[in-house]
Amino acid sequence: MRLGVAEPLAVRVMDDPDWEADEPDHLAEERRASFHAIGDADGSEWWVEHERQEAAKEATATQPPAPDPEEQPEYRTPEEELEAALLTGSAILDIPPPEPLIEGWLNLDSVAVMYGRPKGGKSFVAIDMAMCVAAGRRWHNRHVSQGPVLYVIAEGVNYFK
Repeated sequence: MRLGVAEPLAVRVMDDPDWEADEPDHLAEERRASFHAIGDADGSEWWVEHERQEAAKEATATQPPAPDPEEQPEYRTPEEELEAALLTGSAILDIPPPEPLIEGWLNLDSVAVMYGRPKGGKSFVAIDMAMCVAAGRRWHNRHVSQGPVLYVIAEGVNYFK
């Protein structure tokens, strides 16, 4: 639709009913030209339509979309869910090799356990590894993939003060 002025300005001008109070003469003329261009002498019809459209947008934005009955997932028992998650022999062969986080010591997307005597330095080794991963620096001359680190102090909190 051609409004007679730049559309963003016309919409901005038409969108604010109180703008007219202190607007310069040329903007008042642009407002009148905008309304005239859409066949609405004083803008009242445009304003009513604009408010209706805004209310409709707001109403649809707050409502979740209606579910499609054809897209409803079929119910599966826990046993069926477990069976669906199991891998066949050939699927196991398709699993990609692990990616090292710390070359020769720790892989990405894996679980590891560090164990040893009490007060043997396990926490300090874990912190040393974590700092090297966070900084992307070699750990004892082994390649490290840099990444985010979360260190959870599960015991011995007093030693970290």
